[in-house]
Amino acid sequence: MPGVDEILQRLQGLYSAAICDALDELGLWTRAMDRGISPLVPTARIVGRARTILACPAPELGRYRPDTYRRWALAYDRVSQGEVLVIATGAIARGAVWGELRTARLRTVGAAGLVTDGLVRDCSRIIQAGFPVFCAGRSPEDCRGRIEFGEADITVTCGGVQVRPGDYLLGDLDGVVVVPQEVVVDVIQRAEDKDRIHAWIHERLRSGVTAQEVVQSYLNQNPRNNVTPTS
Repeated sequence: MPGVDEILQRLQGLYSAAICDALDELGLWTRAMDRGISPLVPTARIVGRARTILACPAPELGRYRPDTYRRWALAYDRVSQGEVLVIATGAIARGAVWGELRTARLRTVGAAGLVTDGLVRDCSRIIQAGFPVFCAGRSPEDCRGRIEFGEADITVTCGGVQVRPGDYLLGDLDGVVVVPQEVVVDVIQRAEDKDRIHAWIHERLRSGVTAQEVVQSYLNQNPRNNVTPTS
């Protein structure tokens, strides 16, 4: 079994579509987050292990616990180098769960980025800091009086996908994919094979071979594979 560092290094060389195809082959068809969760900048990429937080709506607009900021801060301080913080809100409509000050804290510890199905503010400053953020949208409103801290380091559902602490995430312009930690090695091997097949197809197509000929050639070389390459 490869170590975490090797797994992350190999994931860095892959992309979300190849990972999804590999998960499909294992019967894991719904591991990509909702399409509304997208990067603040198109070039952003996230690769890392999940650290989770569950957020919940304030009991009523404008009411908040006096220690609300402290509780959030304690959870942020648990995030380590190379981890992706996942904040699940259930798509709460008001209030940003993330901003520039929280970004500064996670950048300091070397976190790999943030994924949330909630809203984010201070976006221009987060972009300027170069911190990868994938979110459902933007809002200038603070979380205080709108969103409360719930729990940390538990299984959450974010963007329609179950995320457990320690699962692996890869995010790029196509979206965010969550890979269960117990299948990550198998997924990586399949995705790497997929990448090699795509490189072979590109080479054939550039040489002028028709799409039908490429498909037939692929099936001739892989008679047991009843699934032809996609995209």
